[in-house]
Amino acid sequence: MKHITSLILVMLCALPLFAQWHVDEGFEGGVGALPAGWTYHDDGDGNVWCVINRPDYSHAGNNVAFCENFMPNQNADWLITPQVTVAAGDSLIFFARSWYSTENLKVYVSTTGTAISNFSQQILNLQNLGNSYQRATYDLTAYAGQNIYIGFLWNCENYGILIDDVRIGQPVVTVTELDLPDSFTFMQGQSLEVDFTQYITASDPAMVNLTWQPTDHVTVSATGNLVTFSSPDWSGTEEVTFTITDPYTGQTDSDTVSIEVTPIPLIDLELAEVVVPREFEFVNVDIMPKVRIKNSGQNSWDSQIGVWFAYYDEEGEELGSEMAYYAGALEPQEDDVVSFQSFTIGVEGNFTVSFWLAEEDANPANDSISGQFVVYTRVNTGGPDTFGYRFIDSTALSGPEFNWIDISNTGTSSIMYGVDSWAGDDNFSEPIPLGFSFPFYGNNYTTAYVDVNGEILLAENTWYDQYPESGWDTDGNIFNYVHPIPGYTAMPALIAVYWDDLKAVQGTGDVYFQTFGEAPDR
Repeated sequence: MKHITSLILVMLCALPLFAQWHVDEGFEGGVGALPAGWTYHDDGDGNVWCVINRPDYSHAGNNVAFCENFMPNQNADWLITPQVTVAAGDSLIFFARSWYSTENLKVYVSTTGTAISNFSQQILNLQNLGNSYQRATYDLTAYAGQNIYIGFLWNCENYGILIDDVRIGQPVVTVTELDLPDSFTFMQGQSLEVDFTQYITASDPAMVNLTWQPTDHVTVSATGNLVTFSSPDWSGTEEVTFTITDPYTGQTDSDTVSIEVTPIPLIDLELAEVVVPREFEFVNVDIMPKVRIKNSGQNSWDSQIGVWFAYYDEEGEELGSEMAYYAGALEPQEDDVVSFQSFTIGVEGNFTVSFWLAEEDANPANDSISGQFVVYTRVNTGGPDTFGYRFIDSTALSGPEFNWIDISNTGTSSIMYGVDSWAGDDNFSEPIPLGFSFPFYGNNYTTAYVDVNGEILLAENTWYDQYPESGWDTDGNIFNYVHPIPGYTAMPALIAVYWDDLKAVQGTGDVYFQTFGEAPDR
């Protein structure tokens, strides 16, 4: 390991001895309500700042602060931090992005209170935030010695905005160091992900700037401190020098690591994916374990091999296991699925599943695979509600018998009904005639608006734009699934079928309707 240290001279002695973050909020404490001390102001539309669990949209961790609006240029939503006492050298640092397209965000300071009228001093005006995170900073030294609140004001341009990892203050000064292991090893044609955070010492390891020298053979990429190595066509050893820069102190440090790429073996059976259990399973509902097996070697494979399966509770105690034999022919890069006997779990909880080959091959690194899943109690009956309605699922005791009627060859496309072009993403249909009067919560309906995103609205609503008016093909509810039901009053006379963000590709997916029978018995 070759280690190079380069410190940019800084007046560390001039920095506060008790530097700290007064606010260090990544919104990981829970979902829904804002953290303690945080407040919001709503403009009256009911769409308020909240915390959502979306790892794919957060800057780091699982949660992120989020606000949405369905009427551009109609809202004024405020997110307000707890009160802080500013010290010399303090800064505001946060990350913001749009949900999609672009959004604008203004940032204000109040030295008095949290009323909207108190936020008279604008400090930032972020324009055209895209759908990747932008780091924003502001030096608060001018407010040293004062008690302040920070207010984030969002006026909708397209749909939604996200804010994450908000910090007010300054980091504790520390010496920057990058200390990598001697080597990383992976196989040609595969990739290796390494989180460098564990090897970094800095004011804030998550915030360092990570760079590396150009390479001849190994491909290197990084998202933050998560570094990915790959080499599809080469095997051997190559050295790579990485450098980190602490944005708070200016210190840098470098280290060199050997990347060892081993050649593809002739025979390599890989357990590539846990197919079942899924991420969520249900109490007392059959779970049939399945794992994907793949031939990642250079030669064809035509033999028999044992594959083990076991599952464990949260404490790691084995609850059951089984070995199945896979006997099949796999050409290089072909895969298949190995299935096991079904089992049930009688309690809620977090569980782990593991699969492994009974015989080790030339690449033992991919001979096993594990995954986690959560078991919930499936709510399959409910009610009555205040109107007397009940529901019961086919999985419930005395529930109805499941009966799927396929109308894909006989029904009418709701996507193409009454229009002349395909719009299979985020789109409400034209009013579809039911062919009869349908009583629902005290009203009778004869038409339905079908959204590709998995819901039906029986009542007139503010979502649907009549064809061929502007927006007719993008009037669906893009993010219905972030709202709890029942209680989502923005969608009247709602029947939630799938309640998700779906897309129908022409020639592959569609939504059909069909009326059976003759009046008055339709």
